[in-house]
Amino acid sequence: AFQEGVARTDLTSCLQLMHIQLHVLKVTDPMKHINLVESTHAFFKSQNEVKGVLGCLEVLLVYNINQFKAATNDHDNDPAAYLSALEDLWGQLRAVPFAPLEHEEKFGVLKLLQLYADFNVEHDSKDACRKVLHEVLALANSMAPIPPQHVIAEVYKKLTALSEDPAEQLENITAVEASLRQFQIDVDARIQNDQKSEILTKIAGDIADTLCNKAFVQAEQGLIDDAEKTLEETSALCETNSIQNSRINCLSQIARGILCLKKGNQDGAEDNFRKGVALAEAVNDDEVLKQVHELVNDAKAKGGIQVTTNTPVKEAAQVPKKAAAAASTPKTYPGTAIRKKDAAGFDLSDHIPLLVFIAFLAIFFHLVSQ
Repeated sequence: AFQEGVARTDLTSCLQLMHIQLHVLKVTDPMKHINLVESTHAFFKSQNEVKGVLGCLEVLLVYNINQFKAATNDHDNDPAAYLSALEDLWGQLRAVPFAPLEHEEKFGVLKLLQLYADFNVEHDSKDACRKVLHEVLALANSMAPIPPQHVIAEVYKKLTALSEDPAEQLENITAVEASLRQFQIDVDARIQNDQKSEILTKIAGDIADTLCNKAFVQAEQGLIDDAEKTLEETSALCETNSIQNSRINCLSQIARGILCLKKGNQDGAEDNFRKGVALAEAVNDDEVLKQVHELVNDAKAKGGIQVTTNTPVKEAAQVPKKAAAAASTPKTYPGTAIRKKDAAGFDLSDHIPLLVFIAFLAIFFHLVSQ
């Protein structure tokens, strides 16, 4: 009806109405009306309306990922058609000229490309994922006058998680730290409002978390002096900013335990490991406790200390068969591995709030860059 109306109504009004229609679809249930989204997408493409095309691509990508994953788990359905559709949609996304886009639209492209990278690491290969992540980095760094350092930091976190070479892992996590510190400088220099203090505290927490992970990586690589210095930086930053983070405290204890092992102090290592596990138990989260036990047991095994099994039988029985294959995967630094999602993990509801937040950040960066 809208397309027929183009012949007797001015095009500007039709475009505005189609944008309203897409907005209504996205805040209700676009998956139940995917045909309408597809026709809206076709209309926007015919009019070269980039903002509308990007809005439709967001929905269509999530829909086809859901369908692909469902077909992969259903032997009666062939996922090839959905994979072909996805490749076409990714191609359309990458074909959009990036430089002329508004800040809000650029942030949307970056987020959808990260979704592409996440899809690749699960269904293609780590190399394919890395390629897309480096593409995101190049685009993000091209955004003038202030590259979005929080996006750059997030990409480097994923690259760290993909790193198999210890030196590369340390290089990437150091890049995470550098990006967050630059983000802190940008905010401090350009923000003057009531939220400034809260934003800076949040960034300080992210830096402390990154430093903690960096110390862990340094400890595992035997860089004792560097790791101890980084742990001191972490503690000082937490104290200065009144940061109370059980994850940082727990991981710091494990890192100290590893440092003790590197120095040949097994008793000190055991003591720090016990403290780390105790902090994890206080969180009262079985998944967190399981991950901490895995880290501690891995460190003990590498250090020649007898490993005790702490995983309950019931919990072990619930682990999917795929976990056995995952166990042989090279460890990444804790907390940043790209998590594989279940079929429901690509529900649009998971992405809309994040994209709304991304839109807010885009407007914010546009304003502060004036």
